Amino acid sequence: MTNSSKDKGDRGEREAVEAFQTLCPDLLVWNAQRLLGAGRKEDVGDLLVIDDVAVQVKAFAAKYLSKGVYEAANGAAIQAGHARKPHAVGMVLVPRARKDKVRWVMVAHTWPAPIDEIATASSATAAFDAVVKAGIDTPFTVRLARKDKPELVLGSLPTWVAAYRSATGRHQRAQKTA
Repeated sequence: MTNSSKDKGDRGEREAVEAFQTLCPDLLVWNAQRLLGAGRKEDVGDLLVIDDVAVQVKAFAAKYLSKGVYEAANGAAIQAGHARKPHAVGMVLVPRARKDKVRWVMVAHTWPAPIDEIATASSATAAFDAVVKAGIDTPFTVRLARKDKPELVLGSLPTWVAAYRSATGRHQRAQKTA
């Protein structure tokens, strides 16, 4: 990996931690952070954010998003096995997305909770684009189904967090008012 690629990946991981800190601070471990030493033989994920979730972060150029989607999901699943964590999710950075739009597309072999309504796509880029188009405030998931690859589910970070909360019963605590 070239230094510019490594720097891009490091920036993506730092931004991913910040995204979790902003969206769901109540779910995070104390001192949520990037894990150093990526690529270790027994790699357990890129981030230490939620105690029972292995997270793999990918920041690819637009023309390589399909590769990023599959690498994120597969890497997270392998890392969850190494770490003995029940949940695995990949995070793929949306190139050039503004902060108020879908900035992260989450991808997993197994979504944390059952999905009532789901769209279907046969290409990773079509699935990715559908999540981005749905918007940050719309709970939306896409099943990526190809004959030659395992099925994946994609959604935005808020959609994944809502499913995780539903699956684990770790609902957001009410904010105290003054």
